[in-house]
Amino acid sequence: MKIITNKYLKIHSAIFSLLLLLSSCSKDLPVAPQAGPFEVTHDIPVSVLASGGSYNLTIDGTTNGWWIVKSENVSWLTINRMYGSAKVSQQITISPNTGANAREVTIEIKATNNESKIIKISQAK
Repeated sequence: MKIITNKYLKIHSAIFSLLLLLSSCSKDLPVAPQAGPFEVTHDIPVSVLASGGSYNLTIDGTTNGWWIVKSENVSWLTINRMYGSAKVSQQITISPNTGANAREVTIEIKATNNESKIIKISQAK
């Protein structure tokens, strides 16, 4: 009788342990990621002197990816990093304007949360 009781207890303990293990393995439903805030700060003046210069651009994308779009054929404006994520600070360099005319460029910083920031730059002749 003792042998039957021990077997009975072992079987019930094993079943109970298995049920406990299976009930603790419930799957969590995935949660869609939420886009964080997107902020662009810079010290680029609206009108840059003909001598050009270097200016600071900080893009804080938090959880967003971001990329920069600028007008085509603008070789006088140098941006080191054109895309990324999280927070990035970099310099933008504007070459001296040795031409006879003033020049303009528009750069747009876009984020994966569909926000965008536009910076318009004019450079004197």
